[in-house]
Amino acid sequence: MAPRCAITPAKRDGMLRALRGGALYRDAAEAAGIPWRTWMDWCAAVRDERCTDPDVIELVTEARIAYHATNTGLTAAVAKASAKDWRAAAWLAEHRQGDPKARSDEKRARYEAEVAKNRAAGTHVENIRNVTELTDDDLRAEAKRLLDGEGAADGSVSRSTH
Repeated sequence: MAPRCAITPAKRDGMLRALRGGALYRDAAEAAGIPWRTWMDWCAAVRDERCTDPDVIELVTEARIAYHATNTGLTAAVAKASAKDWRAAAWLAEHRQGDPKARSDEKRARYEAEVAKNRAAGTHVENIRNVTELTDDDLRAEAKRLLDGEGAADGSVSRSTH
């Protein structure tokens, strides 16, 4: 659970000022002194219509407006700057979407953590044989072994799709 955080006028103004200045949500929340997890909880509560705090609803709504207005301004700047040298504005617009390599690294880390968890539980299969390489008799024998609880022909005791 996220730590409690009260919305003060200074935090509200700081968050909106940072967003209007081109900051990402995480950076704007940090600059305003709002814990990131709290900000995410607030956004989810407003999105799911579970939030009853009018200050939170107002801040999240205004933050979305400020963020999207800034993105629109950046797009206009790219279009205008492209007549001479579009590279700086294009770089800024591209990086406001987040670092694609960081997303890829995060996805890989989640996958590797899941594999490690499954290995520890004994449910990870290192090698998966292609069933098209097996004859019908081999498939029937494998199914019988598994149903009888003898384990797979390759010596593993359990199978997983992970």
